[in-house]
Amino acid sequence: RRRGGQPAGARVGAPVLRPTALADWVGCLRLAVDSATSMVDRHNSYCRYVLLHLLAATGMRPVNDPFESLDMLDLPRGLALVADKSSYQPNEARLVPLTPMTVALVTHWLDHLQRLTRWVNESLPMLSLQIETTLRASGARALPLFFLLDDDLTVQRIDRSTIEGWWPTEWTGLPANQVRRELATAAINSGWPGELTEQLLGHVDLGVPAFGAHSSLSPVDLQRCLPGLAAMLERQRWSEIASPLDVGPTRRGRPLPR
Repeated sequence: RRRGGQPAGARVGAPVLRPTALADWVGCLRLAVDSATSMVDRHNSYCRYVLLHLLAATGMRPVNDPFESLDMLDLPRGLALVADKSSYQPNEARLVPLTPMTVALVTHWLDHLQRLTRWVNESLPMLSLQIETTLRASGARALPLFFLLDDDLTVQRIDRSTIEGWWPTEWTGLPANQVRRELATAAINSGWPGELTEQLLGHVDLGVPAFGAHSSLSPVDLQRCLPGLAAMLERQRWSEIASPLDVGPTRRGRPLPR
């Protein structure tokens, strides 16, 4: 059934949202980025926008520190490695294709983090160094790739309850995996390739990926999901937006934006 009084018409049992409700919500997320004035508000609203887009675009189950590092993302190949099950083992992560919009948005996020390091360097050089570690291609990182900031620039990590707190009031009671439900509904209603959809959503037996030694599929086949993913994201009105932060100070002594 659909929330908001829309007659039942979806072909899956989990509650889904009206397309207009989703588009309006995404518009509000984008407006929050555009209207933020302080550095903290700009960072937090942009983090929320980019991370929720990633969850919507990949069907990832919300976990603590989702997409915790660049190890989970291969932007040149347009792939994400999703590990979102409580019983996760190294061979139970799955590959998910990324649309060009998603790749571009994550690229903007990396640029945003680089800008943020410049803005906080004068007052909190240690935080600046910690943020820089998130941009490493490999190795230990001091922070997850996505994080929030308090007004005093204390880092707040993101968990399932954080994501549920981002829903609008009228969505109270919907779970943190709501955008995953929306992707599942779009896949079924639009007739995406069945075996690839199962791979995309992680609906395969633990430890038995769709691209096993005896499978006729390869990761290249994931490209067949991209037109459907791109159309779904377009219907939801996601768009590519750059960092709301200026490039940052080029010399010491420039104050933080307020």
